[in-house]
Amino acid sequence: MATYEDKAIASLRLIRRAQALGITLTEVKEILTLVGRGEAPCCRVKELACKHLRDIAQSIGELRLLRRQLQAMLRQEPRQSFADQLCPILESETIPPHHGLRDKATRTGAA
Repeated sequence: MATYEDKAIASLRLIRRAQALGITLTEVKEILTLVGRGEAPCCRVKELACKHLRDIAQSIGELRLLRRQLQAMLRQEPRQSFADQLCPILESETIPPHHGLRDKATRTGAA
């Protein structure tokens, strides 16, 4: 017979494995709710894994684009900077103000 402590340890292991796969705490809570109701969470876990795989592919694409933009910017001739200006690198038109990568809060499910 499983004790309360055994169940807590099993839940903690599930949480750690899920987070290692990129599943957010909100999604882990949803999975644990399914388990608590006696439902098999496998279909939902597979859906989440597929979603995270798509997110990773999108992030890789965005990072590759950012890398190309940064490389192009760094190959340009440096402009002289004056005391009343920001660094010319930060003023560069090569890199758009927001390059599309989601912030960490979005990826972790934080509000």
